[in-house]
Amino acid sequence: MNKELCINCLIPMKKVYIKYKGVNLEDRQCPNCKQKIFTEDLTMKAIQKPL
Repeated sequence: MNKELCINCLIPMKKVYIKYKGVNLEDRQCPNCKQKIFTEDLTMKAIQKPL
């Protein structure tokens, strides 16, 4: 899988977890500027995850 790059810093983003409506979701965050992205691939993983 390709590493997502921050659009501001052009460095690889790190995996982080966020809580949304009581569910932990995988997210990506830039270690430099702290910008977060939630990709289509991560969305599909979250949808398939059992509650």
